[in-house]
Amino acid sequence: MGHDQRGFESGGPSALDRREKLTCDSDAHSLCFARKLSSLAAQPTRNMRTLIYWIYKGFTKHVYIGSFLYAILVLHTLLKKPVRWKSIRLTSLDRRESVPLEVFVNALKLIEEADPRRFKRVTGHLKWIVIGDRKRLGSYSSVGRVCNLRLLSGFQSTERRLIAHLYASVIIHEATHGLLEAKRFAYTRCNASRIERICRAEHWRFLARFPELRHSIQRFLLVKKP
Repeated sequence: MGHDQRGFESGGPSALDRREKLTCDSDAHSLCFARKLSSLAAQPTRNMRTLIYWIYKGFTKHVYIGSFLYAILVLHTLLKKPVRWKSIRLTSLDRRESVPLEVFVNALKLIEEADPRRFKRVTGHLKWIVIGDRKRLGSYSSVGRVCNLRLLSGFQSTERRLIAHLYASVIIHEATHGLLEAKRFAYTRCNASRIERICRAEHWRFLARFPELRHSIQRFLLVKKP
């Protein structure tokens, strides 16, 4: 949740993203994604990578804090029933205002309609979407497979389409973290920058399907950046 180092940072595509000359060709995307994934696994075998992963998990505080926060989330759902959409449960921990969960459901529907391949990743690696008052726009917790999102308040009704596309890209970013977790790539100091590059590239590839909105989303993020 909020403790996790990995997450979506507000801002435009990195220099790496621009050099990649992203298109909407799904086969090219799959090949590029596979190459980046293989670069992470170039040295250790899968068994060694799994061993490193669990040693890292056992000796870092993140898994213990994540377990504690996940227990709070489960207790919260006893008091406030979450919204279920397909295999994903959505709930809010934000007490400041009534959170319109349909905004996030619309983001999930957008992914399902526009990008079935990445939608399969979302449903396969995310079980919860939790909305709250956070510093980052999005973050991922492996305990419970939770995608944490910051509530963007104060946007106009005319910006709802823009917001849906923005949240959809963040959800894809965090689901990619979930995929890499499932493949036992530990979020170590050595791997962190490469993992973030892969996740950023994935959410910008999704937004490349909507070229008319991409620059608007970048401007919106600059305005809403805390």
